[in-house]
Amino acid sequence: MGRMRFLIELATAEGRIDDVFELASGLPELIPNADSGDAWPAVMAAALAIDSIAGSERLREDLQATAGSLRRLSPLENAYADTVSASALAPTCPEAAERWLAAAQSWLDLEQPYNRAQTLVRATAALVVAENRQAAKPVLVEAAQLARDLSARPLTDRIATVARQARISLGIDDESVPRAPFGLTERECEVLRLLVGGLSNRQIAAALTIHRRQRASTSPISSGSSMCRPALLLPAQPTGTTCCKASSMDGNSSAAGSDR
Repeated sequence: MGRMRFLIELATAEGRIDDVFELASGLPELIPNADSGDAWPAVMAAALAIDSIAGSERLREDLQATAGSLRRLSPLENAYADTVSASALAPTCPEAAERWLAAAQSWLDLEQPYNRAQTLVRATAALVVAENRQAAKPVLVEAAQLARDLSARPLTDRIATVARQARISLGIDDESVPRAPFGLTERECEVLRLLVGGLSNRQIAAALTIHRRQRASTSPISSGSSMCRPALLLPAQPTGTTCCKASSMDGNSSAAGSDR
């Protein structure tokens, strides 16, 4: 069962939907011969993996039936059951957000931040569908922080996708918004590019259509500013090297390592 869970999560992270569906479809046949303690993680992984796959309604029903046959005697087993149960609800269901938040609370009580983040991001989707974006933002921000703390890259990417789709800002470290390298703004990157190109402060100001009296507050290379210079070693005679390339974060998951 542990291997099955790993394969499902790996296929999900790599975006192999057909493999996810095939692996999840085989679970109901394996569960009767497995211990509930081993089966629950695999069932939850399958339920979460297919919750947004079109045409998976029948498989979701099969997984719900399979989950119903498993014991739920401990808080951990109850948390798995709550999560699987919530996954059966479409985001448009009025109870969806409440059920996902209840599951998230179960994982908080068990001090399992990764599973809490997984349930919080789905609660966000339900809240957005319910047009409650004000409540959705803090939920998604917490999920994003948990995912970053755990270095859970595929989950972080999923959260960034949800943030973009819902038009929710995650804050200063918002990975849903493309940023220039070194933490610079686009304008600062342009100034640095011109500096590497050999332009003087006056020429840079002219290129950026900045009036001389504005340079002290807008240009990062003014005499009183330390921005850019401490962390970068710029060549005295530039050789045409380009400084910055726009970087973008897309929502596709990457399987560069396990999320756990």
